[in-house]
Amino acid sequence: MIEAIKKTTDKPIRYVLDTHHHGDHAYGNDVFGKAGASIVAQSNCARLLRVNGPKEFSEAGRGPTGRKDVAASKLKVPNVVFDDKLVLDDGTQRVEFLFAGHAHTAGDAFAYLPKQKLLCTGDACVNGAYNFMGHSDSASWIRVLERLQQLDVKMVCPGHGPVAGKDLLERQKDYFVELRRQVKKGIDAGQEVEDIIKGIDMPWYKEWTGVTPAGDNVKHVYAELTGRSPPRTWWKISASTRARHLRRTRPAGRSHGGSSSRT
Repeated sequence: MIEAIKKTTDKPIRYVLDTHHHGDHAYGNDVFGKAGASIVAQSNCARLLRVNGPKEFSEAGRGPTGRKDVAASKLKVPNVVFDDKLVLDDGTQRVEFLFAGHAHTAGDAFAYLPKQKLLCTGDACVNGAYNFMGHSDSASWIRVLERLQQLDVKMVCPGHGPVAGKDLLERQKDYFVELRRQVKKGIDAGQEVEDIIKGIDMPWYKEWTGVTPAGDNVKHVYAELTGRSPPRTWWKISASTRARHLRRTRPAGRSHGGSSSRT
């Protein structure tokens, strides 16, 4: 990726934003750090990488299913940390790093370029069947997307899937609104979670993504709405699940997991 960037500009890469702490968005930090970049992250993301990151990073590169590129690298934690907002403005270009609340994770950060009306969302907004809800708060996620809709945006660069217009924010929000509505309806009818999964009816979602909503997502919302278990945390999810998520979301053509925004 660094070589690709060099083909478009001779300026140095000074900052890299970790949109959240998951490996496919943060485990390439060391590559960019060696190139001279500072690693930026929201404070919750930085804490998760600092406290739980070493163990998770080691597990991601271990064993026959481990990532060889991760095993050959090392974890670099963010060295520029912000709480709600960090602005970089050189008088010509402006980028705003924003925190809008707990969505995909507790430390989701967004890169907003007001001049270009471009929003980079990380996995808080994806274009396709890429939603992993294991560390999410679905009710708060909806509110975060509503806040993002207040920005003057023409183009959304999602965490996974093709670039789209601002309407992608609404589509992503609709998924969680509808999922919560249908799961609650099943709970109110006394259904068990497996029956609720079978009864989920969201044809527009299948038209968008090509698949039906993931059973794990239904289970996560069910747990939230019934209070039967707290939201799962990344370090409590099995190593096999983490590895599967990393393989599924690994961007093509990268030798290291990368972050969603660079400047």
